[in-house]
Amino acid sequence: MTRPVTDRMSTWASTHPEQLAVVVAERKRGNFRGFTYGAFEQRTRDLAAGFIELGFAGKRVVLMVTPGKGMFEAGYGLMRAGAVPILIDPGLGLSSVSQALKETSPFGFVGIPTALAARALYRWAPDATVISAGRVKSGTPSLDDVADRGRSIEQWTTGSVTSIVADDEPAAIVFTSGSTGPPKGVVMTHKIFGAQVDMITSMYGLTGGMKSVSTFAPFALLGPLMGLTTYMPRMDFSKPGDVDPTRIIELTDAFHPDLMFGSPALLDRVGRHGEATGDTLDGVNLVLSAGAPVRSHIQRRILNMVPEGTVIATPYGATEALPVATIDSSELAGLEGAGICVGRPVPGVDVTLIPILDEPVSDIADVSEVPQGSFGEVVVRGPNVSLEYVERPVDMAMTKLFWEGRVAHRMGDLGRFDEEGRLWFGGRRSHRVRSAHGDVPTVPVESLVDQHPAVARSALVGVGQPGEQRLIVCVELEPGYNDDVLDEIISFIDDHAEAAAVGAERVERLLTHKGFPTDVRHNSKIDRPALALWAQKRVE
Repeated sequence: MTRPVTDRMSTWASTHPEQLAVVVAERKRGNFRGFTYGAFEQRTRDLAAGFIELGFAGKRVVLMVTPGKGMFEAGYGLMRAGAVPILIDPGLGLSSVSQALKETSPFGFVGIPTALAARALYRWAPDATVISAGRVKSGTPSLDDVADRGRSIEQWTTGSVTSIVADDEPAAIVFTSGSTGPPKGVVMTHKIFGAQVDMITSMYGLTGGMKSVSTFAPFALLGPLMGLTTYMPRMDFSKPGDVDPTRIIELTDAFHPDLMFGSPALLDRVGRHGEATGDTLDGVNLVLSAGAPVRSHIQRRILNMVPEGTVIATPYGATEALPVATIDSSELAGLEGAGICVGRPVPGVDVTLIPILDEPVSDIADVSEVPQGSFGEVVVRGPNVSLEYVERPVDMAMTKLFWEGRVAHRMGDLGRFDEEGRLWFGGRRSHRVRSAHGDVPTVPVESLVDQHPAVARSALVGVGQPGEQRLIVCVELEPGYNDDVLDEIISFIDDHAEAAAVGAERVERLLTHKGFPTDVRHNSKIDRPALALWAQKRVE
């Protein structure tokens, strides 16, 4: 038995009560609102007591609160009460949100007024106990009401308010982004959360008291478990690619943070702004980015904005398994090869490859080995790897398998190992182009095309029936270029030394696109099925 992972925050709060836990930028520039670890500890303690009294302990509770003070308070209050927050990105769309709520059958619903209005309109979780994370006129109890209720219970005024829970009991249910297939509810236990925090802090040398700018809500929520002061910019967290770069610079100028976390789309926007204006990211000595590969031109622009010696680290992983591998910009410099190098496996995490298959595999022993240097599907196991989805037996069969008696996870990604033991990402298994001459992974071709100075981003898609698909490359061009440059890019591809090795010599056509469809969470994962349908209409 152990206490919830949130006790890490309580331990830090007991020794550093005056340290700021979270600082949020307000609408008016230069205005910030924050709270200390001491205040955060007391607030979540009161909320936990109130949630327990409401019967939330051990129950699933939807959490639809925008990033900020309420998100931290409600999330930690629920987990301290032994409840299981359900984290669903509303940007996934009405049908996906409705399906997620149907699968999880929540006992409670904590949301901002907009979320509560949507719940009433679409009949989400109709029997759930509702708590407002904002002001409403309907008489719905608020977080303040829950905290007041907790403080009034004498038995919780002294001692710990947290329940004793087992390592393997759920701490949260986190839904995937739905970038490939429907969003799936990943069951995260207290043990898994703890392992993730330990690995991340160890990998990047994070210590309590460091300052972190976070533009990604799930990573921000980990901050109090690490003793960080988390700074959150004024932005739409569901659209990081549309961020106002000056809102990021506003924080770095004011607080000189040690690290920053952002998706590749956000870093691209900030980097282009820095290149055009000369603005810098003061104090930052570590940049973390996940969700999609950080391409070299994005890294170059960001590195020009930060102090000398700063590195950009790209942890590779997924909602189901994070982190899996990591590499930073200093090692990436000068590395060449098919795909994008995501680094070496994290200590404590085992990584292997299985043949590229579109059917379930029950045990790794049932499939053949993948030769060194060849692409296969990435399989991982470790204490940070989730073991199940909620109500998804088909997806469980496709993604979970045994590896020497332990449950492992199929990432759905293609990868290969080089002679140094580094993993190279080749794209999603479901996105590979299945041509008459064999399967072609997407990312190796794209990484070649992206080397042309006119290309901002590219995406390889297959047009036609699997087994007979044509290779079409869609490109977003850098400002100042138009379709006149396409012939030059095609010649560049044909003449490239690695064209034959990655299958690029089979590319039939290039199409320019003004803005690829992407996932809602990072704005960085390209929706290739949608892009393939777009391309098909233009080549038939």
